[in-house]
Amino acid sequence: MPRKTAGSKAGKAATRKRIERKTAGLLAGVLVLAVLTALTLTVPGFTEWAWQLLGISRVKVPVVGDSDSPVAVHFIDVGQGDAALIEDNGAFALIDGGPPEAGDDLVAYLRLAGVQRLDILVMTHPHADHYGGLQKVVERFDVAQVVLPNFDLAPLPTTTPLEQLLQALVDAGVPAVTAYEGLELPLGQGSLTVVHAGLETGDNHNLLSVATLYAGDGMRFLNTGDGEKANERAMLADGAPVEANLFMAAHHGSSTSNLRNFLRAVAPRMVVVSCAAGNSYGHPHRSALEAYTVADALVLRTDQAGSVVVKPDGEGGLVYGTEAELEAAA
Repeated sequence: MPRKTAGSKAGKAATRKRIERKTAGLLAGVLVLAVLTALTLTVPGFTEWAWQLLGISRVKVPVVGDSDSPVAVHFIDVGQGDAALIEDNGAFALIDGGPPEAGDDLVAYLRLAGVQRLDILVMTHPHADHYGGLQKVVERFDVAQVVLPNFDLAPLPTTTPLEQLLQALVDAGVPAVTAYEGLELPLGQGSLTVVHAGLETGDNHNLLSVATLYAGDGMRFLNTGDGEKANERAMLADGAPVEANLFMAAHHGSSTSNLRNFLRAVAPRMVVVSCAAGNSYGHPHRSALEAYTVADALVLRTDQAGSVVVKPDGEGGLVYGTEAELEAAA
């Protein structure tokens, strides 16, 4: 059989076929890329769905192997922001949604965590690192009701992202209730109660922060948003029921929050700080970490552990799993 040299007719034909195959492959790749781009731009939620389908999603839900409780609190790593998901016997409540850039990953996390419908959505206060990702959540999930801060206590910020979120809630027909102290909402076999509904303020919207207490299956979880020392003093003065074994660090572990006497009243066994690695705010501040230590609480941080899931152990304690543990085991 004659050799297919570069100068022979057979060699030229073989070379031409290789070029044609490469060209066809390149065109197919371009076509697939074009289709994926079009779907990403036109189909809500396609990006996170595609990553999950390919099995290379950046989003991971931690596993807690030491508890079979139907109750869990997820501290979702959204970078510099807050997002906490409570699940109770198949019912779900989401408190805040991180910054706008976290929206797609937040939606992906909720889907992986088994969320099909949100029974309760809470916006603690109108700062973008807490509500920024919620518009995509509202657009992708059915939401039974939303609890909003009392905007009568301060001028409503006129920012486009906030206006878009509020319009998305209206467009989706989500029933809204303004937070007030004592508001109690059922969640699965537990409940979510507003224990503080914010303070009147000028332009410090941290003071609007809605504080909620979830109670169910031996877990009591307190979330105070970005509430500051004035909010904490008000809760103590009002005798608010703040005792909880699980606490989301106030204002990402800021020195403007986390009073030691407030932490003594909360008496948490575990504190989770939600913040970004190397953030410019210095969160969590040393004074806050010292307050958690004085309270004898175990401290976990999303900038170190990634997302964190906490469950009751059935014996009065708490157990947890982290995203970092998943990655270490992979």
